[in-house]
Amino acid sequence: MFLTSTVAYLTVAWNDGLSVTVKGLNNGTTLYLKTVVVDTTQPTLVNFNYFDVDELKFTAFGGVEPDYLISKGVLGHCLH
Repeated sequence: MFLTSTVAYLTVAWNDGLSVTVKGLNNGTTLYLKTVVVDTTQPTLVNFNYFDVDELKFTAFGGVEPDYLISKGVLGHCLH
């Protein structure tokens, strides 16, 4: 199955400003690579404009703990 003009809403649960890299591949060869920054407060609409890909790989990195979770002590319990 080949994907064309991939569009997605991305959001995260724990880190604001999280970078998400999405690779578009065809038969294991990277054709596209795009990094977007997403937050916990609302989804981000991303139009990748990937054509003729048969696989997507998502990698997330970075970001910071949002103040509203730190003040409730939510993250401290999850990270230990």
